[in-house]
This record gives sequence, C-alpha cells and structure tokens, in this order.
Amino acid sequence: MLYLQILWTFLKIGALSFGGGLGILPVIKSEMIRTGWMTAQEIADIFAISEMTPGPLAVNAASFAGIRAGGAAGGVIATLGVVLPSFLLSLLAARFFFSVRDSRLVSAGMTGIRPAVAGMVGAVAIQTLLLTVMGLEISLPFAGLNGINVDVFSVVVAAAVFALLLKKVSPTLLILLSGITVLLSHIISGL
Repeated sequence: MLYLQILWTFLKIGALSFGGGLGILPVIKSEMIRTGWMTAQEIADIFAISEMTPGPLAVNAASFAGIRAGGAAGGVIATLGVVLPSFLLSLLAARFFFSVRDSRLVSAGMTGIRPAVAGMVGAVAIQTLLLTVMGLEISLPFAGLNGINVDVFSVVVAAAVFALLLKKVSPTLLILLSGITVLLSHIISGL
C-alpha cells in the first residue's frame, strides 16, 4: 500500500508541477510534510543533495524523497511517478503544439504560469534560507494536492494572469508584488 501511495503522490507532483526542477520543490516539500514522510530539515537536506548530484533536480529530489519514504523501491517508484506525467504530456504537446502555439489562450496560460512558478521558487528559497541560517521553519499557504483550495496564493496567480493579459504590467514588478502579497498573507494568518 505504501508503494501505491508513493506512486500516486509523485504522479500528482509530476502532473501538477510547472517550471522544471525548482518549480517542483515547493510541491514536494508540501506533500512530504503532509504525508509525514519527511521533516522540513530533511527536505532542506535533500534539496541540497539534489542540487549537488548530477542529473535533473526534480528527478533527484523525487528519488531521494522516495527513498526516504519507502527505501530503494520507493525511490524507483517516486522517480517513475514524477517523470511519467511530463513524459506523456511532452509526447502529446509535441504532437499538437505547433498547431496551437499562436493561440491567445495558450499564450495567456503560459504567461500566467511563469510568475506563479517564480513566486513559488522564491518562497522555497526564503524558507530554506530561514531554516538553514536561523532554524526558523515557516510554511506556504499551500494546502496540498488532495482537494481544491482557494487561498491567497490562488488569488495572486489569477491576478497575475489578469494583470499580464490586460494591463501589460512588468513581469518583474508582478513577481515582486505577488511574493510580497503571499508573504504578508502568511504573516497576517500567523497572528
């Protein structure tokens, strides 16, 4: 049963994470803590090891997290789980991308994903820095992958898409404002 749980968890992570290796780290962290398979300190250590070892960061992190959750077999299963969705999606995308690449909807979707990924990467960087330097553990207002949750993060992503599409806001400014908004939300919700 544990191996099916590992497979399902990493299939979800692989299917719902955008932005490459760094974009997957917040989702891995959230799921590993939610399931109780790892602590925040163990996750920070795995991120460091994953960055130092050869190979794609997301695959390395999934492999190490899977090993921690279920031994060597867990590592293999987690790796397959995290890679399979993007592999299948890449096959489909390669087939259809050139026919829809000029679509305004496709362009808008891609434009909207970028700031969200940048904000998530920045948040994990800050979390890891605070944990490593000060021993302070904070978590994102990201509730996990089990259900659809509307939170400040979701609202910020929607606002970012709207701003980029209709207002031609600078992406750099948008990333900064999005990060500040989510950080303030976290601070306020912690009071």
